[in-house]
Amino acid sequence: MIKKEKVIAINQHIILEAFNLNSPGLFRGKMGIILYLYLFARYNKEQIYGDFASDLLLDVISKINTRVPFFFDDGLCGIGWGVEFLVQNNYIAGETNEILSPLDPAHYAGGPCTISKPIHWG
Repeated sequence: MIKKEKVIAINQHIILEAFNLNSPGLFRGKMGIILYLYLFARYNKEQIYGDFASDLLLDVISKINTRVPFFFDDGLCGIGWGVEFLVQNNYIAGETNEILSPLDPAHYAGGPCTISKPIHWG
């Protein structure tokens, strides 16, 4: 079993590095860290991790632009899926469409050609 001190050290490292990540995505970026932190906060009843996840989510949504790819793994689809997961499981409150409204212009800029990619790409 992993000791609590080790988990705390790992979480501190994740938090310190989170804002330095370039990818906003689900698999290798900020959205994945956001999900982890919300889940960890609820499981361990330590709200400070949820507060940090909220700050990081606001950062991700505020930086969405047309250069973010449409892909599921590291793009708009994964970010949208992550937000929907958080809303449906009561990690965050709000209307998903309203929360994700900054993604709309970036989504339409991707065009229909991105939809024909493999599922992990969008």
